[in-house]
Amino acid sequence: MKLPLYILLFVCLFFYGCKKKHEAPIDIVNEWMGKEIFFPQNTQCYSINNDSISFSSLLKKEFKILFYVNSDDCFKCKARLADWNKLIYNFNELYSDKVSFLFFYHIKKEEKDEVYKLLEYERFYYPVIIDQANAINQLNNFPIEESFQCFLLNKENKVISIGNPTINNHVLSLYKRYITKKKKTLFE
Repeated sequence: MKLPLYILLFVCLFFYGCKKKHEAPIDIVNEWMGKEIFFPQNTQCYSINNDSISFSSLLKKEFKILFYVNSDDCFKCKARLADWNKLIYNFNELYSDKVSFLFFYHIKKEEKDEVYKLLEYERFYYPVIIDQANAINQLNNFPIEESFQCFLLNKENKVISIGNPTINNHVLSLYKRYITKKKKTLFE
């Protein structure tokens, strides 16, 4: 008789756990919508073509896409540089100077040369921020879930959408609708 009771208990816990996982993304989105993102002072940009781009100039655009990568595992897998190259090219064609991209890479000191080589190999010319101190995450406490570590920000650096447009077409179309003003933001 005890065996069916254990099975019933396991099934109940399993479904309860699944229910919680499905609610979490909504909670994350609700928590982050409208939240202001803070940037570390003296942020330095790096570009493989040695262009000196000031970080403050990137913040002046009407919209910003912030992509944070914590490379505890595979930087190459998480960074998706080829996908971002395509997206940046597409956005530059569609929206000219309305959008800037903020790539914050938290990497270990010993990974720095590897990251530079990968940026060169992928021909990723857009400026990136190597954040070895993980300062941006310390200021903002980003969600642990990688799919929620990318944000569309307005001019005031407030989150108007969340999600990675390189891996989710729904997020990509949502970002485009916000940028073209076909979808109102929380602040309008």
